[in-house]
Amino acid sequence: MDEEGNVPPISEEGRAGIARLLAKALNNNQRLILEHLSDSRGGPITPQLVALSSARKVPLSTLKLNARILRDLGLVSQEDHSATLTESGREVIFLLRAHLGQGLQIQEVN
Repeated sequence: MDEEGNVPPISEEGRAGIARLLAKALNNNQRLILEHLSDSRGGPITPQLVALSSARKVPLSTLKLNARILRDLGLVSQEDHSATLTESGREVIFLLRAHLGQGLQIQEVN
């Protein structure tokens, strides 16, 4: 921070480091939910998680717990019964995709 309180921009190396940190801090299920919601048009969270559970063979209860964690972290919003990424959630996905690739290296998790 300079004398005027301005924060310098983050370097590309700094962004890569933040992406690595996020990849380690968020588990596979949380990254899976973020990835799914980033491609979604919204709608109630439960039907989205049911479809994701069926497609990826992850227990629904596990996805619900992780969706709640993401909401508590401020990465997912459920306003007006529509689950979407918050601005922070979109930034997280952008950083992860930019530095880890489009698939976010998500593995099948049971």
